Amino acid sequence: MRPAGLEFLARARPTRALRLLRETRSKGVRSWDDEYEVERIYAAAMAMEALNRHGQALHHYRRVVSMHVTWATKPAQQRIDALEGN
Repeated sequence: MRPAGLEFLARARPTRALRLLRETRSKGVRSWDDEYEVERIYAAAMAMEALNRHGQALHHYRRVVSMHVTWATKPAQQRIDALEGN
C-alpha cells in the first residue's frame, strides 16, 4: 500500500490500520520494533497518535526520523515537536 493510503487509513480508522499492519507484517517481524519499512512505521505512529497513545507515537516517529528517509523525516519531526509541545 502506498504511504498516502496508509496515512488515510491511519487517520480515519486507526484501530483497523494497526490491525492491517500487524496482519501483513513481513516474515520474521514480530513486533513494532522489528519493523523496518518506514511507511509502515510512519503509519503506525499516526494511528497511535490518533488513538491518543502519544508515547508510542513519539517512539515510532523518532524511529522514522532516525531512518533518514527524505519524504518522512520532516513530517515525522513536525509531529514529534507538536506532541512534545515545542
